Amino acid sequence: GGATFLSFLKGDLIILDQDTGEQVLNSGWAHGINERTNQRGDFPADCVYVLPSMTRPQQEIVALVTMTPDQRQESVRVSQIILPETDDRQKPYTLEEFSYDYFRPPPKHTLSRVMVTKNRGKDKMWSCTREPLKLPLLKKVVGHEDLAQEACMAFIDILPT
Repeated sequence: GGATFLSFLKGDLIILDQDTGEQVLNSGWAHGINERTNQRGDFPADCVYVLPSMTRPQQEIVALVTMTPDQRQESVRVSQIILPETDDRQKPYTLEEFSYDYFRPPPKHTLSRVMVTKNRGKDKMWSCTREPLKLPLLKKVVGHEDLAQEACMAFIDILPT
């Protein structure tokens, strides 16, 4: 039988038949099944957005892809307004917490001064300063002289004004 062309509307989810998205990108055509209509057929790849996913994407993800940038902005704004009222959501992992997990301990000379504050010896190594780094921030770089040097020099030319 001849190739059948798949008809679809904006927002439809098409499950690809091909093994990889790469085939879709290279051939310019794709074959799949429209979940809404249950029809199967070929369609031009540049008319769709390929969602790389092993499982069926959630409806919210599909909706985000079909929105205009303005609608997307509005949707994000709404979710930000709604989220703080829900108690069961996971607290975001902050840069401060990351610094306690992966940064080296603060230099000794600042410890005694900071001990008094409620931070209990945790200097604000994660916050921005005008002072250039003399030591790398990451624990795992500290022992390696060449990496340490590179880490300190990496951002030297973009100091805050």
